Amino acid sequence: SPRIASMRGEVFGLGAAQVALTVAAGAGVARLFGVPWLIAVLLGGAIAMSSTAIILHELTSRAELNRTHGRLAFAMLLFQDLAFVPLFTLASALARGSGLDFSLLGVLAFVSGGALALIAVLAAGRWLLRPLFHVIAHSRLRELFTIAVLFVVLAAAWTSYLAGLSLALGAFLAGMMVAET
Repeated sequence: SPRIASMRGEVFGLGAAQVALTVAAGAGVARLFGVPWLIAVLLGGAIAMSSTAIILHELTSRAELNRTHGRLAFAMLLFQDLAFVPLFTLASALARGSGLDFSLLGVLAFVSGGALALIAVLAAGRWLLRPLFHVIAHSRLRELFTIAVLFVVLAAAWTSYLAGLSLALGAFLAGMMVAET
């Protein structure tokens, strides 16, 4: 949306700083307790996440979403939603013990793969699904729309599974695709 595009500085500046600093602080504390690095990073990532739905509801109900602090909170929430995908991808790989190269370069390559998947999904949502759902919406057949959304979710979950990621991550990415439309 145009509002999000106009906020890209806050999203990728303030949002990235909030997530990075919180992950670093959380991981640092976890390391003090002897937690391995990758798990410490995941714990820091979990601490960095907030509930977008709850915070946006509160800001909206108090009419503070369009004030400066509401705009900055919204920017941080957007970045957290974007950062969730690489963190979830890493968590899935750690849970499966997928034989990843757990060196720093291996982890960076894996997390950047999750980030690339996110970018691909958002692009597909914008340039492929939006026109498709527009045509379906104009047909005024609710069942067709429901079937199309269900197909997108199942296809994304299956594709992520084939790529060695979790079904849940695929479903989450499908939700992001549908939301982008």
